[in-house]
Amino acid sequence: MLRLFALLLLFFTLPGLYAQDGQRSFAFTQILKNSSPEEKNISTVFQDSRGFLWLASRKGICRYDGLNFKQYTTLGKNGITDWVVTCIAEDKKGHIWFGTENGLNQLNPYTETITPYYAGTGPGTISYNWCNQLYRDTKGQLWLSTEKGIALYDEAANSFINYPVKLFDKDERINKFIKEITEDADGKFWIGTSNGIKLFDPVKKTYTVFTTGAASQDNVIYSIFIDHNKTVWAGSFNGSLFRHNKTTNQFEKKISVTTTDKTKSIFSINEIKTGNDYYLLLATSEGLYYLRNEETPTSAFYSTQPGKQLLQDIFIDKQQQAWVSGTTGLYRLNKNSFSFSWLTVPGMPNSEPVYHIIPSLQNNTSLYLTSSTGWWKYNTADNSIVKQKIPFSKNKILEYINNWVADEKGYWFSSVNGFGYYNITENKLTDISSTVYQYSGQYITGFIVQVAPDRYWITMRRSGILEYDATTGKHQQLFADKNKKDNTYGYSISDMQKGKDGFVYFISNAKLYKVNPVDYSYTIYQQEENSQASIPGKSSFQKIFLSRDNKIYISSNLKIYLLYNDRLQDYYPTNNFSENSIEKVVAGEDSNCWVFSGQEIFSVNNNFTQWKKMNALPGWTDNTFITEVYTGLKNKTIFAAKASIGVLDNGILRQSNPPVPLLLSRVQYGSKEDFLINNESIIKTGFKDAIQIELSPLNFDTENKIYYKLKGWDDDWKELINTSTVRYEQLPPGAYVFFSKSVNSSGVESTATEIRLKIIPPFYRTWWFITLLVVSMGAAAYAFYKYKLAKAVELEKMRTRIATDLHDDIGATLSSISMYSESLKGQVKEKLPHLEAVLNKMGENSREMVTGMSDIVWAINPANDTGEKLLQRMENYATDMCAVKNIQLHFSADEKIKQTKLSLEERKNIYLIYKEAVNNAVKYSGAKNIWVSLQQLSRLRLKVKDDGKGFHKASIRKGNGLNNFEIRAKEIGAILNIISAPDEGTIVELKL
Repeated sequence: MLRLFALLLLFFTLPGLYAQDGQRSFAFTQILKNSSPEEKNISTVFQDSRGFLWLASRKGICRYDGLNFKQYTTLGKNGITDWVVTCIAEDKKGHIWFGTENGLNQLNPYTETITPYYAGTGPGTISYNWCNQLYRDTKGQLWLSTEKGIALYDEAANSFINYPVKLFDKDERINKFIKEITEDADGKFWIGTSNGIKLFDPVKKTYTVFTTGAASQDNVIYSIFIDHNKTVWAGSFNGSLFRHNKTTNQFEKKISVTTTDKTKSIFSINEIKTGNDYYLLLATSEGLYYLRNEETPTSAFYSTQPGKQLLQDIFIDKQQQAWVSGTTGLYRLNKNSFSFSWLTVPGMPNSEPVYHIIPSLQNNTSLYLTSSTGWWKYNTADNSIVKQKIPFSKNKILEYINNWVADEKGYWFSSVNGFGYYNITENKLTDISSTVYQYSGQYITGFIVQVAPDRYWITMRRSGILEYDATTGKHQQLFADKNKKDNTYGYSISDMQKGKDGFVYFISNAKLYKVNPVDYSYTIYQQEENSQASIPGKSSFQKIFLSRDNKIYISSNLKIYLLYNDRLQDYYPTNNFSENSIEKVVAGEDSNCWVFSGQEIFSVNNNFTQWKKMNALPGWTDNTFITEVYTGLKNKTIFAAKASIGVLDNGILRQSNPPVPLLLSRVQYGSKEDFLINNESIIKTGFKDAIQIELSPLNFDTENKIYYKLKGWDDDWKELINTSTVRYEQLPPGAYVFFSKSVNSSGVESTATEIRLKIIPPFYRTWWFITLLVVSMGAAAYAFYKYKLAKAVELEKMRTRIATDLHDDIGATLSSISMYSESLKGQVKEKLPHLEAVLNKMGENSREMVTGMSDIVWAINPANDTGEKLLQRMENYATDMCAVKNIQLHFSADEKIKQTKLSLEERKNIYLIYKEAVNNAVKYSGAKNIWVSLQQLSRLRLKVKDDGKGFHKASIRKGNGLNNFEIRAKEIGAILNIISAPDEGTIVELKL
């Protein structure tokens, strides 16, 4: 029952081509699925210096950037010379040349213009319309082959210099061709032709002829290739593979892929390397073939899909990915194809799983494979598996192992049928199952840990833990006392592990126990009752995972927790639940781990942010039954399955080329468009124009992701999904930088690609217009200021003149009237006594007018505009008035008022209201004290208070005095309050 969990995994194979190497699979993913038959008929694959793949088809030429296909199919003017493209190359300037069955074409990728070349003489011509092969040599020179020979391109003359070669006879109806050109280390060209193999010396411009020495059809050479050992290989129309013997300087037939019923022409040869092995790939008219060891090529040929795949080209790109093309499309080799293989356990029933993988004590190259039918020994060096003879026992205790711990001689193990020790050096079994039965009444044991030298803890089914001393044979039952609160009796223990810290950790009844095996003290950890992740049966503690860096994780179906500093923390995911059901976690070779999730297995990094699904690996089959993952070997992971083990080469699996920088293949703005933009480019466009940027990843790994951002507009990276185009509508004027990058499945980022954008503003937002506007507005403001200043000066002069005139002229006249009335009063006093009162009134009025005139002159004079002048005049007036009546004056004012600037109206009315209030208090109140205060808070506040007899406001008829108060206050927008009552004095308060 406690046998380690066996998981049934459903794995999906990739569509496309497959080749079998015993138990190794080579899988190719089909790229062109929805194209027309003509577009899918790919004769040649080529990669340019920028990283684009170019595909030659029977419907023009196609550019592939890893995400999008761009077709060039237009015929005639500004188009291509023919739909059937036969060959592709790139010159030193980055121009793409491609030949057809009816002429040659030069494509300028920076302008997207095409220049045709047809048969003829002189500039812009070629020697023959049917182009067979284009080749750029190590010197950068461009060569073109036709049935007439090979021609060297002269850039200065814009023409091809042809060097003729004899291929067969003079009959034009016979198919003559130069199919392939390959350059050796000496700079000479090996050429496959319709009439044998030619060696061309590009310096001497001479040919050396080689024949295969076989049938005439074997002299029709379709493919030439030079491998890593500098060996020249040739493939023929008749399906023969020839190798050049350097000693004899002859081509020798190594093998034939031709069957008795049908010819299998070898159209292309190439080579890939994985680990220490080189594989020679052959693209034939009947599928893909390959051989692993050139010394014994006949031992490893396998067809992919005989009779269904006419393959024409094999191409290895800059990231060492293999591409195969043919009549049914383009295929990419899955780079993980070589990383996984299955080994069958001999003599094991097909339905019987391998339950455990146990390292050998004798050496570090062997592993033991256990099952219910016995043990097998697996040699990791040569992949051999042989049956291991184990001691006989009636209850088959060794066949049903659940857990084990090794010492120097053998293994202590728990089992479905008990508990014991297997001395493998002596092949001797010791059965100690009776001790288990003594405590639990049954034999089932689950997990076992060594807590001290010769002391072991073994979990018993719902009966706690058995502690066994191997030296003394003493034993006892732990954590199964029914009378104790935290006992585990009646509950299963779902996992038990010993940590590097010496503590034993086990899980029972949804609780994590941390136990000190010395004194048996323990700590219990469990989820909080209100925890979001507390879902019975789904997120309860189930398994313990000890990482390589000694961290302790506890997993449930939905979450992974980290025990850190004696605190249990949510580790993955920190919020919500996992998208995958977590059934078991196994430490990997380094910082990664393996996660069993339902019917799937994932390779996961140490912080659980990157999950690589293993089900898609080539070689996994629909009925693969995984029971255990063993990670003790360097660079290899072993999977236990039904009657077999899977061997995963982690080094190959982890081979992840860093993503290449993205290419900005096109930028469209307004009515313009630029191609193949580099980092130094600056795109300038108007503020009304939309900008559309087309990105080419140039990385053919479908797991890569593309991110972008526009600095100056949005500084957050965004993922580009289901499109290759970024569009911005009417950006505000300014300078921006567009960044883009590619990120692979391992989190490795490419170098960021950038382009600068400059959005030109409308004329009214340009610097020169704004400068002119500012200068104009400044000039206008200065002119207005000068005008206002002149008017203010003129007003000041006028006020001074009025004050002077009033004081000198009217003041003098009024003074003289007063003086004359006094003089006249003395003369008529005796003769006309009834005129004395009139003269007194005349003198009094003239004196009052002089005083009033003095106030007006003071208010008009600009020299008195400050608050300090106002306070001085107010205090002087009150002092003089109070002195006449012997009244005590209390005058106070804020210092801030001295700096206050008051208008003429404000100063005049404040002073006149104040003067009237003081005058009334002195004349009518009978007061002994008068208080005057001026405060500058949020507003100016004037207060005149006396301690006189007061009055009833209702009984006083409004005269000129009270009316003047109100009129003057209203003129300056002030609030006036008069407070008085009999015998309580009077208060006049003004708030401005």
